Amino acid sequence: SAKGSIILPHILNRPAYCAVPASQFKPIDLKLAQIPVEYIQDSFAELRPGMLNILASVEFKSICDTGENLPKEVSLSVNDDFSDAPTHIFAIHDHQPDHLRKYIMLYPTHHLVWVTNCIKLLKFASSHPGQLTSGEPYTISVIPLRILHSATFADLVAYIYSK
Repeated sequence: SAKGSIILPHILNRPAYCAVPASQFKPIDLKLAQIPVEYIQDSFAELRPGMLNILASVEFKSICDTGENLPKEVSLSVNDDFSDAPTHIFAIHDHQPDHLRKYIMLYPTHHLVWVTNCIKLLKFASSHPGQLTSGEPYTISVIPLRILHSATFADLVAYIYSK
């Protein structure tokens, strides 16, 4: 192996703060777009850890392993009577061409969690599962999302839901 040196910065600059615009909430609920964003973020902080626990009760059939025929929607069920059901499924894959991709990881998620924390994330299609009975199947959108290192996405989800 070749020897070399790596020069790392002593300080990393913090990225510029980008406020979440109220328009981000319109696809979720028109009433939310009329409430101050800071109030939504503060109020929602109490709900996120419980929503993360709900994701553990989600059941869905694996839909693919390489993403070649990734469907637009998938059916799932939540085994929790007192839950806010997930609104979307992320289909997470590494930054590789389709023919080299080995697998896709599927993560149920809540639109509101991401829209309150990640301004630069792609726009979500509207999805409102509403109140469901425990175990009742329903259909939600699949969102393909390419990230640099898919193995660390579970840690990112835990952070976003618990911060």
